[in-house]
Amino acid sequence: MAAALALSSCSSEVKNTNDAPGSITPASSASSAAGEGATPQTSSSATSTSSDEGNSKTKPFGSTFTWDDGVAITISKPQPCQPSPYAASDTKFKKFVIADVTLKNGSKEPYNAMTLTTTATSGDKQSDGVFDTEKGIDLPTADILPGKTLTWKQAYGVDATGDLVIAVENGFGNAKGYYK
Repeated sequence: MAAALALSSCSSEVKNTNDAPGSITPASSASSAAGEGATPQTSSSATSTSSDEGNSKTKPFGSTFTWDDGVAITISKPQPCQPSPYAASDTKFKKFVIADVTLKNGSKEPYNAMTLTTTATSGDKQSDGVFDTEKGIDLPTADILPGKTLTWKQAYGVDATGDLVIAVENGFGNAKGYYK
């Protein structure tokens, strides 16, 4: 499920480098607006160059994507979970997983966590995510100061195979990375 919608006038692609394995490192910067009341973020374009991943923008869970503005995200390996009876969940799935999402603001400006978006698929279906405040599964809305980190939980429904792909994007229209 999308963690938030943000508007941006720039776009970028992913670059993985051997200097920072698993990072999104766009080559140049341009300003973009992240929405009302949000601090401007940067974006740029580049291509994937990691020798172990070829031209893929896909990484294993537990890896870190870092954009050229210094914002970095890590999604832990998903673990099985059972939503509470009061959870808002996607009814097309019977199995669920939960993962820790850690966002580090390595930029020079405050970063609103709602700027980061995630979407997921399992098998041939979109997984809209789970909201379960009883179990601490909710979307973050906080500003993260430069050099600070915020961690939260996200949960998704998965098909019988447990297959899950999560796309991450640093603001709408910017570089995307994929966890699987």
